[in-house]
Amino acid sequence: MTGRPACGQEQATILRSCGRLSVTAGGYVFVHDPDIPITRKPVIWRREDTTRIISLREAPHGFSDFLSLNFEALGRVLLDREDEEGRGVTVVGPFGTFSFLMDSPEAMKRPGLVIPLDPLFRSRYYEAGRFMFRYLGFSIPYCIPPVITPVRSQLLIRCLHAVDMDRAGFGVRRIAARLIDPRALTLSNREWIDHSWRRSARSWTAEGRRLVEGGYVSLRTEG
Repeated sequence: MTGRPACGQEQATILRSCGRLSVTAGGYVFVHDPDIPITRKPVIWRREDTTRIISLREAPHGFSDFLSLNFEALGRVLLDREDEEGRGVTVVGPFGTFSFLMDSPEAMKRPGLVIPLDPLFRSRYYEAGRFMFRYLGFSIPYCIPPVITPVRSQLLIRCLHAVDMDRAGFGVRRIAARLIDPRALTLSNREWIDHSWRRSARSWTAEGRRLVEGGYVSLRTEG
């Protein structure tokens, strides 16, 4: 049965992106199993904003010596499905994870990599180069950074912890006390204002909100 909402009820506010996307938004795979309850709604990353997805199309005529794609030979196929945007395949192996998006079956026979001219071209280029070196049988060069380092993984986890606590109503002090050192709650206001714990907690919260919401937003003034 449908009808008007009860008196006093308001429609939920729709969150929208409010600025330039963070260069770290989307595309990372890491464990996030915090003790703090998740307070936000799930986020679906837009493919065009995810630099980890390798876009493949049929290559233009004039190129030769093509190697048709064989995902089973590359590694273990974790995902293979089609939708209105094309076929998506995710392959895992000792090299890490590769995610592909193909707009037509011809991309399997005459594959060509697509790197859009956008500010995130360097990250897309690194991921495409990592795949090319692997698929052609070469060692992945050290100049191409790994998908995610242990240090970066820990930072991302802290950022998501911080944004969870921020949305639950925690102030910056309580976030620092939980994620850095409990002594943050015992500092005087003068000590707290200039302390590195405060700067770290604010930075992690801001980056966490950019990761989740995709835009630059102001932080709570409390703390």
